[in-house]
Amino acid sequence: MSHCITQSRAAGFPETPRPPLVALAERSVSVLFVDVVFKNPDDASIRSLLEGTRRIAVVGLSPKPDRDSHRVARYLQSHGYQVVPVYPRAQEILGETVYRRVQDIPGTIDLVDVFRRGEDLPEVTDDVLAGHARALWFQIGCVNEGAAERASAAGLTVVMDRCTKVEHARLLGPSWKRA
Repeated sequence: MSHCITQSRAAGFPETPRPPLVALAERSVSVLFVDVVFKNPDDASIRSLLEGTRRIAVVGLSPKPDRDSHRVARYLQSHGYQVVPVYPRAQEILGETVYRRVQDIPGTIDLVDVFRRGEDLPEVTDDVLAGHARALWFQIGCVNEGAAERASAAGLTVVMDRCTKVEHARLLGPSWKRA
């Protein structure tokens, strides 16, 4: 029996209804289609994650102040988090040393906040797993259900297709700061 698992919008597959089991008797092959549907943690879990986080690696943190990654990282920094930039073409961003990969960062990383395209997320996930982070956060538009499921299965808390800045303000309040 062959098993085909789709990753819905993350893999660009059409969202068409499929029968759960299609038997192709003339070829003696059965195909099982299973849609993987990643589910984000509930609000209480996300609140707890944000409250317990001290050090955040931001993958794809642009040195350009007009980019979303820069604005979000600056917001997180202004709310008491230590931001560690991960970017291939800079030495320093927001006054912090830039690393090429998460696994190159010395010390503990509580959360990895990712600003990368969906097709890049499996490679980013490999790097995050090698870097031993506790949690992985894929920003709005950063969607890959397979990568999210793999990180979750490895024991990481995973949030996908949400903004850390928006969720921080919504769940903790815009005036909350890390002590």
